[in-house]
Order: sequence, then C-alpha cells, then structure tokens
Amino acid sequence: MHSVKVDFIRFLDISLFDALGSIGTYVIWDQNSDYIPCYIGQGSIVNRLNSHNTRFTPPLNGYIAVFGYDDDKHASAFKLDAELLESALLEIAKQTQRLSTNNIQDARVGIVAKLFDKHGKIKFTLGGHDPFSLPTTSRIITPKKRIISITPVNSHEFEIEHGWQKLRES
Repeated sequence: MHSVKVDFIRFLDISLFDALGSIGTYVIWDQNSDYIPCYIGQGSIVNRLNSHNTRFTPPLNGYIAVFGYDDDKHASAFKLDAELLESALLEIAKQTQRLSTNNIQDARVGIVAKLFDKHGKIKFTLGGHDPFSLPTTSRIITPKKRIISITPVNSHEFEIEHGWQKLRES
C-alpha cells in the first residue's frame, strides 16, 4: 500500500517564505465561490498560484497541502503524491457535485494506475482544514473525511472511498 499523510493549511496561515519552492496540492476559492471551489490543482505552489492569479476573481482564498520542496532529493516523489491527491480530490468533487467548470482535466487515472502495479492501494490520511469547506468559515477536517482510499477496479478505473456527501440540491 502507498500511504501518504498530509495536512491542508489555509492560504492565510502559510507564509510566502514557507510556500517558496513547495510542491503540493491546492484548492482555490475565489470571490464568486459559494459551495464549489473554483479550481483544484497541484505543482509548484507559488508558481501555480501566480499563474491563476488573474484567471479568477480576487480575493483568492483556499487551502494548500505541502508534500515537500523542489530542492529535495525526493522532489519527484512529492510531485507524484501531489498529482495523486489532486486526482483523488477531482474525483471526489465530481462524485459530490463540487467539481468546478474551471477544472477541465479529468482525474488522472494513468498516474493512479502506475502505483497500483507497485502498491495495490493508495491511502491518504488528511489533517488540517477540510479543503471542500469555504475558507472564510473553514472547518477542521472530521475523522469521517480524514481517510481517502483508492483501489483498482481494472486497468482503466479505480474506486475511491471517502467521507464527503453530495451537496444538497437547491
């Protein structure tokens, strides 16, 4: 099993210095976001957020899960974990009616499938803030939502277990 533990930090709680060179997964909420984040992504945090700065309506808010830094010898492993968590969050967003139209790329089944060959199962243990909660009224992630498990169904599909429920119909 490939197991990863990571905390989601609010944008407001991380300094620019700590974010420089960091590799991670992020969930952006902008001024127009009510119940659905405007974007879920991954990569070099400062570079990626800078590229989104003019794309969405300020002020931007959200959450970052930092896996490590690009000058570390394990940077490629951090990048893979960030891609896996992004893929899991995109799939959860799709299943729970939280997927933004700004996320045009589907969950990266190919990246997930590579790890299944080696590990058989992927498990994330999340801490910190719930990335699907509005940052202005953020909530600490509940024990029910703390674990995300991904298991293969076949070579092109995976099953994801999580604790988020669908948004209520208006």
